[in-house]
Amino acid sequence: MTIELNPAQILALLDRPAFWVTEGIVREVNPAAAARFITPGTSLKELLSSSYRDYEAFSSGCLYLTITMGSVCWSASVTRLGDGDLFTLDPEEEETGLRCYSLAAQELRTPLSQMLSISDRLFPAMQEQCGSDAASGLARMNRALHQLLRMVNNMSDASRSPMPRMELRDLTAVVQEILDHAEPLCRSAGITLSFENHPAAIHTMLEYQQLERATYNLLSNAMKHTPSGGTVTVRLKRRQNRVYLSVENPGGEIPVPSPVSMSRFLREPSLEDTRNGLGLGLPLVRAAAAAHQGTLLLEQLKTGGFRATMSLPIRQDGGSLRSPMVHIDYSGGRDQALIELSESLPPEWYLPKNQ
Repeated sequence: MTIELNPAQILALLDRPAFWVTEGIVREVNPAAAARFITPGTSLKELLSSSYRDYEAFSSGCLYLTITMGSVCWSASVTRLGDGDLFTLDPEEEETGLRCYSLAAQELRTPLSQMLSISDRLFPAMQEQCGSDAASGLARMNRALHQLLRMVNNMSDASRSPMPRMELRDLTAVVQEILDHAEPLCRSAGITLSFENHPAAIHTMLEYQQLERATYNLLSNAMKHTPSGGTVTVRLKRRQNRVYLSVENPGGEIPVPSPVSMSRFLREPSLEDTRNGLGLGLPLVRAAAAAHQGTLLLEQLKTGGFRATMSLPIRQDGGSLRSPMVHIDYSGGRDQALIELSESLPPEWYLPKNQ
């Protein structure tokens, strides 16, 4: 027997702020949303501003965007249910969790940096003196250190300020550079990386490190769910004043994450796929999209594949001439691709001679 719930009943089951939308108008709100001054009859155009076009094009999967009320912004997710859309907002408790992650990352970074510094000096000498079996062990150990560094960086970046320092860059060149570097790494893991770039330059304001990490996170997630011999497809497209960066893998049983699973602190680890680690990757992509005033769409394709798409507005309001910014490098000059893709790459890439 199937039990069907009406919108008011669905909203009553949620502790987090939530509201129900049909035809672009807020129809029902729960008490937590009402406490944030979201009222029935409100037009979504008032709440979504630059994200409204992406919402209009939304048809399936789960869309992550930003709700704006005056000077206050909330991260929100949209799920289509029947003839309406369920909007849920991130709970305020996440801020406490973010600070806990950040503090833990600070404590972990010092001993991890010491381990990496020692390994940088010892591993090359040890590789020259040991046999193939020991060299394989060194490669696995070095890869594990890179995986730990990725985890600590994710924990630290989870609390990054939502106001990144932007610079005017050619987005097509930036993404091309990232994927040119990633292509041989994917190939070594038995995966073909196909990239369809936009044919013309797209100059827009962006934060390079945040965009780089978001791209690698999407690529890493796709690689983990792509069998050997499969193809991961990346596309960069422009539609009017927005760009869409999508990463698609061919198949596998990957359900579209629910709004709860995309929350950093409401997940059920025992029920999660162990390949997802702490589960900070996609939420960080979501945060990067929001910091660029964009959205993130996750969808299961009819062909059985899975696609994640970041939508970013084209902005050139920072002036036409900007000097490259100095970025803080928490990775000690290590190859960012080897860090971000460490869960998917074979150990051979982490032999000292290959770095």
